[in-house]
Amino acid sequence: MDLRARWFGGADTLGVAEPGRADPVVTAAARRPESSGATTLLGQLLLADTAITRAALQEALQVQARSHAPLGDLLVTLGLCSRADIDAALERQCSGVVLSESERLVTAQVGMDHRLRKLGVKESHIRAALQFAAATGTSLTRVVLDLGLISAETMAQALAEENGRQYFPKDHVDRIDPSELEDLSVGEFSGYVPAGRVDGRLVVAVAEPEKILEAQTRWQSYRVEVVIASPRTIETVFRRHFARTEEAFRAAVLQWEERQRAARGSDVQDGNEVEWIYGRLIRHACYVGANDIFLHKTLAGVGKVKLHVNGVGHLFAAIKEDLFDKILNKLVSENSSADALARNPQEANVGIIGGLKDEFADITDRYSFRLQLNQGRSHSEREAVVRVLDRQAEQADFHALGFDEQVERQLLNYSRSSTGLVVVCGPTGSGKTTSLYAMMKKIDPIERSIRTIEKPIEYRHSMWHQMEVPADVAEGEGVRIMLNATLRMAPHVILMGEIREDLDVANRVISAAFTGHLVYTTLHVTEAALAVTRLRHIGVTSENLAASLRGVLAQRLVQVLCPDCCASDAREETHAERRRSAWVADLEWNPMRQVGCLRCGWSGFRGRRIIYELLDIDRDVRDLVERGATAREIARAGVPPGRSIWACGLRLVARGITSIDELRRVADPPS
Repeated sequence: MDLRARWFGGADTLGVAEPGRADPVVTAAARRPESSGATTLLGQLLLADTAITRAALQEALQVQARSHAPLGDLLVTLGLCSRADIDAALERQCSGVVLSESERLVTAQVGMDHRLRKLGVKESHIRAALQFAAATGTSLTRVVLDLGLISAETMAQALAEENGRQYFPKDHVDRIDPSELEDLSVGEFSGYVPAGRVDGRLVVAVAEPEKILEAQTRWQSYRVEVVIASPRTIETVFRRHFARTEEAFRAAVLQWEERQRAARGSDVQDGNEVEWIYGRLIRHACYVGANDIFLHKTLAGVGKVKLHVNGVGHLFAAIKEDLFDKILNKLVSENSSADALARNPQEANVGIIGGLKDEFADITDRYSFRLQLNQGRSHSEREAVVRVLDRQAEQADFHALGFDEQVERQLLNYSRSSTGLVVVCGPTGSGKTTSLYAMMKKIDPIERSIRTIEKPIEYRHSMWHQMEVPADVAEGEGVRIMLNATLRMAPHVILMGEIREDLDVANRVISAAFTGHLVYTTLHVTEAALAVTRLRHIGVTSENLAASLRGVLAQRLVQVLCPDCCASDAREETHAERRRSAWVADLEWNPMRQVGCLRCGWSGFRGRRIIYELLDIDRDVRDLVERGATAREIARAGVPPGRSIWACGLRLVARGITSIDELRRVADPPS
């Protein structure tokens, strides 16, 4: 199966030009040389002069693509523009005048309001966004994304359709074959990036249609097919395949080792080498999307570096003991003290050690890091864990999370409610916050006031009022103070990051949920029904729970099998799972298992999918909660056997999307 079939499903579903056909925007206008190497198109100049609308230009380009007539003549013939406007634009083009920043802004925004209406954005929101754009001098596209009115992926899809291009979804990043990009070097990130090959053509992804010509010029020695992707998708491709962060880290380690060998046992001043090595390790972890970095020693004394990516650990590097000790000593000296660490584990918010923030601004400006230091009986038993948090992580689109129609409809019903408590539960790394934010993004942030209390804030939203619990304040006390302040601000919707072992906080959250507020929160429990048990354990009464709770979503993330190397799973223990439950008999059963290849980094998996169960608190379940029923009784009434987390995962196993081994890793079969 070629890349076109794997990426785009074979047939062209967006009505784009044939592969190899020149971009109509490029062929429609004459080019002129500039000292900067940029190119101004006739259509862009006409838009900047407000001589035509974006819709009018698109209409003319569609006709021009069929007739190959000069664009200017077509615009006049179709009555879309005057000859005087054409002559003025051509004169500017021939004179080498470059579009000013304000003209480029007008070009980008003409017709954007029409596009937003097609995407379902409310008229009142478009008017508000136009005001923001005018006040800040920012493009309307950027404003609507910042305000959360549409997602970046939705915008990319719209731009692709409008410009007759294929849309490159973010989950297709995991399908890129690294071997197809090995001979390419892109240098500095410039807003577009090669993303594979299709039928002998180089696929280049751009985020802005205005970059299409620049991308084609940059890769003019190849047969190019341009696709449209979101800015974050393009950045991810660049970081994963072209930033070469692993090479930079290993080169720094080798350089340090060579200096040590050259010194032959004499005292060597490291300078900033240790800091550079640590900084390059952190940069690599950020670029590959790691959630955690583990640094500890093996029994042989070798320093081991393990990265958790997509919830799964990977051994990244083994480094010599003396270098490992220097890195750990630096982390201790800058964030704690040897005496304090000898008494108790230490925790701290950290940056780049050694004051190299400017040299690593690409990560220090975007990511935050939480350090956990532990020490055994001696200095040699020190270990560290660094949690990585992407403060600019793009929030997921609700409809792309992977819920079935019934669950999706019920979750949307919760978001339309005016009161009640919605809980998302699961272990660390199960995607709770992603789902929580995706659900809350379905709530109109202009018509309803949304306030959050988080530690830490994982995603930023321009239209929400977000409060972060300070690290130096006792958590329960800080949350109580912020929750009281939040309730005085008369919010419609409250996000309480997590309910922990604090009865006062739990009761205040519950009280808010049945006194006129819609409240979202998370709990660390493994099953939906156990959320009721957990809240009772904290001290919340069954009556208050029954009065406030609307629904509990429990979830996990399972890895998706690599489509290029997975193999049929004929093991008896796999097929035995089909016989365990009656509802499975109706499924088409085609289980697969992981193998490993170059494209998936020999892991056997590429990407992740959500598995879930929803406990909807209907009348029957509410009665059980109020009567103090057990979690098993509540689950039996509210989560049928075929709707459990395990059942959701088993459906993916049956379809060959994930393996039974992966499902067992993250979920327990029914007892």
